[in-house]
Amino acid sequence: MITSASINSPRRRRRFHSLDFKISAVNRCLQPGVSVASVARQLDLNANLLRLWVTDYEHSLKLASGSDSQTEHQPAFVPVKLQSLPQTTEGIDPSDAEIVSVFLEQGDLHIRFDVDSSQVVELGKLLREVLR
Repeated sequence: MITSASINSPRRRRRFHSLDFKISAVNRCLQPGVSVASVARQLDLNANLLRLWVTDYEHSLKLASGSDSQTEHQPAFVPVKLQSLPQTTEGIDPSDAEIVSVFLEQGDLHIRFDVDSSQVVELGKLLREVLR
């Protein structure tokens, strides 16, 4: 029968990492499709510590840009200014219609629509279907 046990294992000492190491680790985490946990396992780090480094890095980018909003990871929404238009296009004389220009930009893709104001409703329906 065992009455007492003693395990002598070396105690892990606190490690300090250079700024270059931290930047390299953070850059690996920011690659598309790479998880913080997988990078942490590869570098023998705690995932929570690495997540903290990533958060600190992102916060420093916001401060450096002078903006509190995320510039890199913004959703792909485009602000649109609308002028008041008639609710329906019925009864609008096409000769009185104004030309409406619509610009869509996503990366290198640039699309411009020039339509009569009498066709804005139809253009909206078309865009709603295409952008689903």
